Amino acid sequence: MRYQDAGHFRNKRRRNWHDTKSTIRILDTIAVALTTGRPGDVFAAAFDTRGGVTLVLAKNDSPTAEDDQAVRDLFRWITAPETTGAYDVLPFLFTRCGENIAKRMVKMDDAVRDFSHGLEEVLRHYTPVSSIDEEFPYSTTYRSLQYGDQQVPFVKMMRELLEVIRGRVQAFNLQNPSATPDVYCRYAQLALVAFVLKRSRLLRSLCESTSPMDRNCKLQVERLKRRLAKVCQYYHGIEDLVDHTRRHFPQGIAHCWVDPIRDTGETTVNLEGDYFGAIEQALGGVSPSADTLTTLRGKFPNMGETWGAGRSITTQLHAEIHILLHLSKSFDILDRSQQQPIGCSKRSCLCCTLWIWAYNNKYRTKWLTSGSHGKPYSAWALPGYSYAHAWAANGRSDVDIAVMKGVEKRLIRTIAQLFPNQRRLSDEYRWSGSESGGSDSEEERAERQLYDARAVQGWRW
Repeated sequence: MRYQDAGHFRNKRRRNWHDTKSTIRILDTIAVALTTGRPGDVFAAAFDTRGGVTLVLAKNDSPTAEDDQAVRDLFRWITAPETTGAYDVLPFLFTRCGENIAKRMVKMDDAVRDFSHGLEEVLRHYTPVSSIDEEFPYSTTYRSLQYGDQQVPFVKMMRELLEVIRGRVQAFNLQNPSATPDVYCRYAQLALVAFVLKRSRLLRSLCESTSPMDRNCKLQVERLKRRLAKVCQYYHGIEDLVDHTRRHFPQGIAHCWVDPIRDTGETTVNLEGDYFGAIEQALGGVSPSADTLTTLRGKFPNMGETWGAGRSITTQLHAEIHILLHLSKSFDILDRSQQQPIGCSKRSCLCCTLWIWAYNNKYRTKWLTSGSHGKPYSAWALPGYSYAHAWAANGRSDVDIAVMKGVEKRLIRTIAQLFPNQRRLSDEYRWSGSESGGSDSEEERAERQLYDARAVQGWRW
């Protein structure tokens, strides 16, 4: 391969990955726009491009007639002639997703408050550049609205960004967001300020730090950026969805829900005894030591109450796995050379990530989601033999076995970290393996997309 051909190949791969990331963001936003915020209300979405484009949807619980109507209403609002951007879709979003929007604002406010407490220490160790535009990319509109023609120093703007966000959240009626006066204008303003903070050079540098001394701060800032992004998604993500729909599906898009899947591992697990028995089982039958019990009570003081609150767990196959299996029915004609993005209303759990990785590894497919929070869910169900091309090993699907090995490996590692003095099974029982996960990322967008003219009326607060 000649040098220029190699470069062309790399550029093509880069373009393909760019397109995949853009598609995942659109699918994530569709799933989020359907989420009410009620328990178990988790959605996933994908495009089926065989014989035209169809939006395929799944839900952790069974979808309802209300859910199906919400899909129709969402695209009716987006494709309405009077819709020019995200601002026009906010009435639908606050009707359907108001509870979830409020949850996201509360979590963002908590993260901003936590970061504010250590801000002065961070600023003492940070050297800003001379250009305010470099410190706060895409902030020209915000600075013009907030400061007029004044030249604002970096430190002043950073402090006030945090104060403005907290003040705006407190102005919402979080029990009933739609009852907030000028709610759409206020939310558009909040999204703009959150976007400016999220893209700041300071937060980026803290996330990129490799110093062990900055680890706790890095984790805190990564959480802050995620929560800022979640608030922005209900505005700037919708802005992108409106633009994408207008360009590709101006008349709307056909949609379907995944078919019911039989013979999965979904079941009800009855909890017996107290949680100490579960800990002993996790230790391989070894009784917890006094140090272990002290650590348990100190780190997880509510575990006993949580364990006693429900005496059974009903496991479910998660929505992204439903999507994957639905679109893999015609496995022999599936184009396994192409990346297959799945959008989710919340980041994939550890078990879904392990399962998708193992499935891709086994069948040479390229399914992916936008990322994982790395947490296992006790109510997660294994797909089992629910797909025709499942391979068996020792009476189980070998993909399921890979997930169980991965979970057990992490359980052993976590126990070793939490209870270093606890006697446990020898290392010969540990599983080995590797896996990879997605990472959250975001494409550049023009600053003109960050606000609606209706949102800047009465800017001062």
